Amino acid sequence: MNDWKEYRFSDFVEINPKVTLNRKEEYSFIEMKDLSNDLKFAYPSKMRIPKGGARFLEKDVLFARITPCLENGKIGVATNLQDKKGFGSTEFLVFRAKSEVSDSDFIYYLSRYDEVRNFAVKNMIGTSGRQRVARQAFDNLLLSLPPLPQQKRIAEILSALDEKIELNLQMNRTLEDMAKALYKHWFVDFGPFQSGKFVDSELGRIPEGWEVKRIAEEYTTERGFSYKGKFLSQDTTDTPMHNLNSIFEGGFYKYAGIKYYKGEYKEKHKVVVGDLLVANTEQGFKYLLIGSPILVPSYFGKEGIFSHHLYKVSPREDSYLSNLYLFCALLNKRYRQRVIGYSNGTTVNMLPKDGLERPPLLVPPKQIVESFDKKIKPLLDQKEQIYVENQSLRQTRDTLLPQLLSGKVRV
Repeated sequence: MNDWKEYRFSDFVEINPKVTLNRKEEYSFIEMKDLSNDLKFAYPSKMRIPKGGARFLEKDVLFARITPCLENGKIGVATNLQDKKGFGSTEFLVFRAKSEVSDSDFIYYLSRYDEVRNFAVKNMIGTSGRQRVARQAFDNLLLSLPPLPQQKRIAEILSALDEKIELNLQMNRTLEDMAKALYKHWFVDFGPFQSGKFVDSELGRIPEGWEVKRIAEEYTTERGFSYKGKFLSQDTTDTPMHNLNSIFEGGFYKYAGIKYYKGEYKEKHKVVVGDLLVANTEQGFKYLLIGSPILVPSYFGKEGIFSHHLYKVSPREDSYLSNLYLFCALLNKRYRQRVIGYSNGTTVNMLPKDGLERPPLLVPPKQIVESFDKKIKPLLDQKEQIYVENQSLRQTRDTLLPQLLSGKVRV
């Protein structure tokens, strides 16, 4: 490491560089929620007229400076900015590479390096709950860092992993869109069945021979259990508990939301891989989460439990309908609106059990449901395989990063 040099962080990185924006024009806006603790790229969520906040250019690094976002590692590279300019939260520090000194991608990985993050956390100031690190604190951070060619090589190695993770995420979004589009094509637009005869129903015109029933006629509904917080565990060998935070708004499984439980529970609160769970609770009335479905993944093992904020919905013994069929129906916005219409509450919006059981459900012939399931299942299986691959890529990246930036592994 004879060619490495000691730098003051603020001499190696340009902090909060000046960016001029026209106050009468709209620019890409990145919120704190647009930054992840383990994804490299931060995409703008909307367009806004600038009235304050951090200003930045494409490829600048956004570093959360306030608790708890700083401790949680909210860091991202500004990406897909219109006209390459944008702005965002006042709680961002903006890092930019210095010409002939540092590399843009290397700056991102340096920002994620424990020595930098731990230094920032230790140097937060302010009242409890609103502590933040000041830009001036980085004048006191000294680091031994490689020359520019090695910076670029280190960044290339780590970026290759992050770019593969991002491609996988895009593939998963595509698979989700394909599943939703296939349901709509078959059971909303009736694309494959247009040559047949149609009849009137309470759901509108449907193919002859198809039926409309209540969900309760085809499925049973079971509410999850009210767990005790003292039995929540950090031990991944305890029982995985699927909960409200296990569901993305609109549907699909959120792996990061899993909890583990070491208390007692009843047999009826068990779930297995492939079980269908539906959110029955939501703070407020934006209707983004309530009625959203997930299928229990295999990632956490064969069995688990589910909390009281979810319903388990299962086909009746005499029904040929499947979890996959109703899952895809609830992913469809028009269908989910029928379910949402039965929700009620004041500050907390609730979906009563009969609100999930009463809406009308389109019931196609058995062979059509089976054919649909055969097309959908491989898409969802591939989606989970991609998640597992991404977990492996993240682990490799997070293992390599400190070794490369400390010089323990040379390139």
